[in-house]
This record gives sequence, structure tokens and C-alpha cells, in this order.
Amino acid sequence: MSDEVKQLILIAIVIIVLFLIVLLIVKLKSKKRYYNKNPKNRYLDKKIRKYSRNRDFLFLNDVFLPVENNQAILIDNIILGNKYIYIISQKHWEGELKGFEYDTKWMLVHKNLTKYVDNPLFSNRFKIKMLINFLEEKNEDDIVNIIALNNKVKFNDFQTQPLENVVNICDLFKLIDEYEKTSPLNDIKEEEIERIANLIYEESQRIINAQKG
Repeated sequence: MSDEVKQLILIAIVIIVLFLIVLLIVKLKSKKRYYNKNPKNRYLDKKIRKYSRNRDFLFLNDVFLPVENNQAILIDNIILGNKYIYIISQKHWEGELKGFEYDTKWMLVHKNLTKYVDNPLFSNRFKIKMLINFLEEKNEDDIVNIIALNNKVKFNDFQTQPLENVVNICDLFKLIDEYEKTSPLNDIKEEEIERIANLIYEESQRIINAQKG
């Protein structure tokens, strides 16, 4: 092979590589970011943001959705996966947690002190119901209810309903990966994920702006 041919091949390879880099940059810039840069919980939000970026999932945090009588509810985190929508509520407790999924209160024991906390599965169920009402076309089989507990919380496995989970933060992403890997559902189309994220984000921004006004 002559030096001239080698040089042409090298030029062609360089052009192709540059073209692919430009395509990647355009794609990254065109993908809208929906997360709040100043979240309530920087520690977990940073972890979820990194995880979502690595899996190419869309992530929203501190999301407001409408309820009746011009009221709104706050959802800590939403991950739009390929199979499911994950509604994640963060709880920063310490100690040992005791209870059952159907109890309205759970018992939290820390340093010989006992207090009763609201069962967050209930509030997340309500948030999921409001999200379904807002999106209209989705149902409970499309959404996973997750309570993410501080790693300092000890608890026995809760007997929860299907698509409901109580986990420590250290196990959160393994849980989502397992759902995505074993789900019988078809992948949600990328444009559908973008549409849903945009709907939620725009409604949340509308509520936030209305509260400011």
C-alpha cells in the first residue's frame, strides 16, 4: 500500500471520528435537563443524577404536581427508566425501623428513644395516584414506589405490595437495575420519555411560579 493511500485512509478515519464527536455533542446539548440544580438533598440527588446519566435515564427532582383545590404535592425524585417510572421518597432517619406495609405509623427506635413516623408508602401511593391522574395514559403497573432510607436505618424486610419497595440508599440502584432487567414490559420509546418528562417539568414550574406570584 502506497504512502498516499495510507494518508487518505488516515484522513478518512480522522473525518469519521470528528463527525461522531460532533454528533455526540449535539445529542448531549439537545437533551433537556429537568433536574433542579439546588435540591433539598444534595447527597442523594447527586448520586441519582450520576446513576441516571450512566443509564441514560431522565431524572427529575423536587417536582410539584397539582391536587384538588389548587393545592400541590412534592415528589422528591422521579426516574424515567426504560421500563418503569420510579417515584422515590427520601427519608433521613436513624435507628431501627419496625412496622408493616399496611400500618399507618412505623416505630423508629434510636438510642433507647422510640418515636412513631408516618408510613411513607401511603404518601407515595397518593403521589403516584396524582401522577397517574396528571399523565392520564399511565397506570399503577407502570410506576414503582420506592422509599429510600438513610444507610444508618436498620429494618427487617417489609412485606410490600408488588412494585413497592423499602430499601437503604446503598441498595437503591441495584433494585432499579433489577426491575429494568427482569421487567416483562416493552421499552418506553425515547420520545415518549422526553414527552412525559417535559409535561411533568413544565407543570411543576407552573406551580412554582404561581406560588411565587
